[in-house]
Amino acid sequence: MKIFLKLVVLSLVLISCNESRDNIKQYSIETLMTNNRSSGGYFSKDANKLIYSSDKSGIFNIYEVDLENNEETQITDSKEESFFVRGYSPSTREVIYSADVGGNENSHIFIIRDGNSIDLTPGENTKASFFGWTDNELEMYVISNSRDPRFFDLYKVDIETLSSRMVYKNDSGYNLNSISNNDKYLVLSLNLSRSEQKLFLYNVNSKQQVEISNQVANFSGQNFDKNDENYFYTT
Repeated sequence: MKIFLKLVVLSLVLISCNESRDNIKQYSIETLMTNNRSSGGYFSKDANKLIYSSDKSGIFNIYEVDLENNEETQITDSKEESFFVRGYSPSTREVIYSADVGGNENSHIFIIRDGNSIDLTPGENTKASFFGWTDNELEMYVISNSRDPRFFDLYKVDIETLSSRMVYKNDSGYNLNSISNNDKYLVLSLNLSRSEQKLFLYNVNSKQQVEISNQVANFSGQNFDKNDENYFYTT
């Protein structure tokens, strides 16, 4: 009886596949190559606008949609480099995005201020990434290897003056996983092998660090809860 049931199921699957294959719509290669890609998708703090990146111009640029009238505005007009939006500044509503030069994968973080793009992480060999906002939303966290190309440090960028200061100096090859909502704790991970990582909790104020992984295993940090009372990780 079991064998009969398996054969019936297999027959139904084969029939279904044949029917769907006959109904597949055909597209030209021209249609395929003109298909647009989009990435990001970030709301303004008042939820009135949405910003995203799209290659509809032939290369990734930044577009903003007014959600009250659905009107779209192209924010950037790059012809050579792809611009990938990282969101709005919560306090100034200015656009934050990342871009490299010539595909060298050394992405920098930029802010659009008064119609001009300002590089917040300069340096020819610098590679940087956006890491979030402080609790008061007046400073931005950025990960950068500008000090030493081997290691990524954590910085705060004052969104008004655009000055930066180091929050965590990384001389041991840690990966920076998460920072708490209250700006007090940083979770780090260390890859020892393909089958073992360690997780650490770093107190930003006291600069004390403790291991929170409890056995030899794979650990991957996720995030703090909203009250910073618990930290979630997978293992």
